[in-house]
Amino acid sequence: MYFDSRAGFTMAANNSSFLSHQDTVQTSGRAWFYNSFIEGNTDFIWGISDAALFENCDLHVVNDAPNTFSIFVARTGTTGAATIGKGYVLLNSRVNVDTGILCSYGRDAGTGSFFDQVALVNNTFSGGGTLAAGLWVTTTAPLSLGDSTFVGWKASGNTGLGADTAATATGTAATINSLGSEYDTRDHILNRVVTVSGGTPSGFQAAATLWDLSALATAFGAH
Repeated sequence: MYFDSRAGFTMAANNSSFLSHQDTVQTSGRAWFYNSFIEGNTDFIWGISDAALFENCDLHVVNDAPNTFSIFVARTGTTGAATIGKGYVLLNSRVNVDTGILCSYGRDAGTGSFFDQVALVNNTFSGGGTLAAGLWVTTTAPLSLGDSTFVGWKASGNTGLGADTAATATGTAATINSLGSEYDTRDHILNRVVTVSGGTPSGFQAAATLWDLSALATAFGAH
């Protein structure tokens, strides 16, 4: 399912289910998935979104053949740009991994003028499967800026299946810059971007166009 909202546009899904194997959900623009179920295995959430938030969702990494599968593939932003969106964020959600599956948070799908911008925050992992060593697949090094805490692969506060004790792979981060102020609300995740100066992350600012989520949040019953 490709939500082709493109740059400058938005899409939202609530209380919805998306079931497949490879490439279950693909997004662009800005997207918010709330209280939804997404099932798949090979790169089953991916795309070119400036920001795609998966909040209070249930993910199922389904086994159709014993293998190593990645949840996310992100191609966010443009190399050399002055700002970069938060990319793909899994927040306050649950991930069930089938027996026989070695699950990674994400992988790089190839070189290009984009960034591998993914964050997993306060999620719970369960099931008979296991998490990959290092939590991320770094066979191809992630496209990040510096230590990944601003732009790159990063995770914080995740538990279950060893997520809270595993050493994160080289080139990824076990901390997130400004976690408590930039990844604390859906508005901050979707409406604030990383600023870049001289090729180095320098802070955060409001996105050029803001997405007013208040009416949607009320309709979704999202607190």
